[in-house]
Amino acid sequence: MDASTLAAQTVDRARSAMQTTRIASLPEVVKLLRALTGNSQQVSVLELAEIIQSDAVVMAKVVTAANMFAYNPKGMEVTSVSQAIHVIGYERIRTLAMSLMLAEQVSRVQSSDAQREYAAQSLMAGCLAQALAGGRAILDQQKAFICASLRNFGQIVLSACMPDELGELRKAAGGEPDDEAYCQVFGLTPLELGYQLLDAASLPEEILGTLRAIPTEVFVAMQRTPDDQLRGLTAFAGELAALTLDPRSDPAEFAQKSDALARRYEHVLPLLHEEIHRVMDAASTQLDGIVRTFRIKSLPPRLMMRLSKCRNAVDPNRPVTPPAAPASGSAAPVAPAGTTGSRSPVAKAPETLPDYDWNGGLEQLTGLMRQPGMSRSALYAALLQTVRTGMGAKECLLFCGAPGGTEFPLVHGSGEVYHDLQVGHVTRVMPGERTVFGVCLGRNENIIIHHAREEKIQPYLPTWVKPRAPFLGAFILLPVSDGAQVGGVVLAGWPEARQIVLTPECVRVVRIMLALTCRIGPRLAG
Repeated sequence: MDASTLAAQTVDRARSAMQTTRIASLPEVVKLLRALTGNSQQVSVLELAEIIQSDAVVMAKVVTAANMFAYNPKGMEVTSVSQAIHVIGYERIRTLAMSLMLAEQVSRVQSSDAQREYAAQSLMAGCLAQALAGGRAILDQQKAFICASLRNFGQIVLSACMPDELGELRKAAGGEPDDEAYCQVFGLTPLELGYQLLDAASLPEEILGTLRAIPTEVFVAMQRTPDDQLRGLTAFAGELAALTLDPRSDPAEFAQKSDALARRYEHVLPLLHEEIHRVMDAASTQLDGIVRTFRIKSLPPRLMMRLSKCRNAVDPNRPVTPPAAPASGSAAPVAPAGTTGSRSPVAKAPETLPDYDWNGGLEQLTGLMRQPGMSRSALYAALLQTVRTGMGAKECLLFCGAPGGTEFPLVHGSGEVYHDLQVGHVTRVMPGERTVFGVCLGRNENIIIHHAREEKIQPYLPTWVKPRAPFLGAFILLPVSDGAQVGGVVLAGWPEARQIVLTPECVRVVRIMLALTCRIGPRLAG
């Protein structure tokens, strides 16, 4: 039988299987995507609710999520899917429902081991892509999650409708087969199968375009346009998830292999290799949250175990030498994410933050937000007090304005630098400036400066920082962002140089607090 005939038979069997219960919630995934990737103005809340309600378990979990603080900071009681859509919003409901449908696919007892593993890998790829897109202002995080999580659609379908053939193929390969082996048995690759199934569902080209294989000649010619970056990011997230879960790969070699993988994509996604630990940590935190919140008991244990081992194999504090100082008129520098500068003889050993109850700090902040007459200045003061106390920082500055603005003035602070800047200075930062602040705002990600007084760092500091060097030996920049837009930046600093390590709990809670500040702050009276 020739390959085209074999491929046609595989596609027909897959389409028939998708009309049965063997693939559980995947038909609803397709319906949901079709509804939410078209013109949202033409899709009613009732239609969306009907799609989500077609899966009773997912429906219940969407309502549960809509009552959680991360999605519902004002604490409005949600009892229906329609209310949940209003509270969460069209864009976020798409990612949430997709996550829950994949998570439910993982949990269902009738799903095969392979089916659960592929669904879990899809969920992980989506989390990785969302974290990567969060550091690149030109990319949409929700869309990145959807595109990356769909790249395993073909494997999930094959594991449900042709389990025996796939099982033999996986057994012979000792893990995930290569494309040639898939073509010999099924006539096409899983990526091609997924594309054909989703193309028939009339999904938009902006999503389908990321689900095609990238030929070598096309790959090497890709540019740093939003479309090419989304395509590259989607493929990279899928490969990174596969590498993480590959039983044939030693986790001890993950740092080297993931670094090599990232560098292959850096002509499209600059400095990607420096983001591996951050995105692995973010994906791990997100998956842990999904497991705890929605009580998923069937997530393959090896997934979480390998994810933890691979994440820990990457050194988050490895020294990175910044690029040479830009000449006048040259392109803006791209400072490394996570760490900047080489080790200094005066630096201390890596320091974790003080033992602080971050969840308690978050509860205090949200409690204050719910008080009648809450002012913007009171919100800013409470935010900085929590950050300063939790991080043990001596200096705290908040540059803030309307989300998406072109410049952000200094609006609040504490410490010597803030008091000094208040005397005769009008200080502000801008997304396009050629400093570490511009990088933080432009890339929408945390920047840690361990050794702010080193010569290699000086070209990347604003002019107003340099006279205040005695008070800023090390500092962290945190974007005030809701994920989609940036409304400012927080600086937390120390007088001495130090190797700073942020705990996952600190990163998670501070991200929530900054998102709330970004959304709520501009609406409050001064």
